[in-house]
Amino acid sequence: LQPPERVVTYRREIKQGFHKYPALTDLDEIAQVLEDNENSGASWQIKKSTELSFYIAERIINLRMLRWDQIDKAECVATIPRRLMKIKAQTVESAPRKGVVRQDHDVPLAPRAMAILRSIERVGPYVFHSPRDVNKPLDATCLEKHFRETLGLRGRHVPHGSRSSMTTWARGETKPNGEPQYPVSVIEVALDHGWDETYTRKEALRQMRFVYEGWADALDEA
Repeated sequence: LQPPERVVTYRREIKQGFHKYPALTDLDEIAQVLEDNENSGASWQIKKSTELSFYIAERIINLRMLRWDQIDKAECVATIPRRLMKIKAQTVESAPRKGVVRQDHDVPLAPRAMAILRSIERVGPYVFHSPRDVNKPLDATCLEKHFRETLGLRGRHVPHGSRSSMTTWARGETKPNGEPQYPVSVIEVALDHGWDETYTRKEALRQMRFVYEGWADALDEA
């Protein structure tokens, strides 16, 4: 089932001068970063959150504050409550989509993402807790410094950039007949940039899983 190429977006128009996060889009370069990360002397919180950042392509705040009670290991999905997302309002309040309900944000977890999570001992509410306090999340500056200095990615890639890495790949994938492999609407829903009311939540998750698992396969094969 391929829904119509239509997406309800909630972002404002991108203004001139909009900040674009630096991001790697070459799979070989990303593979090298993942190898460098694994071989680094960083804490397990930094190393595993860095690796997971590429596989789930979430905003850094949602990555850092990912909680164990948001993860369904049986269904291989993480569900982030709408109130914790950048766009927090439950319904659209302006025309032309006034009244459209924004769902909680589902993140399909590919096998490698699940393997990362299963390798972490559950201590405290946060998956990536602070090394100093298990009841607090990992500090953003520590993760950003790891990318910038330890991995040598200053000006080339930041944690948020993994979203662009995945979407650039997804938008470039095509079927044998030349048509896009993944509908733009699915990619936008995956980024939580919008919601297409033609999808049920179950169908949106199913469609997004194709994207996340395809992306994970591309990373694993690089």
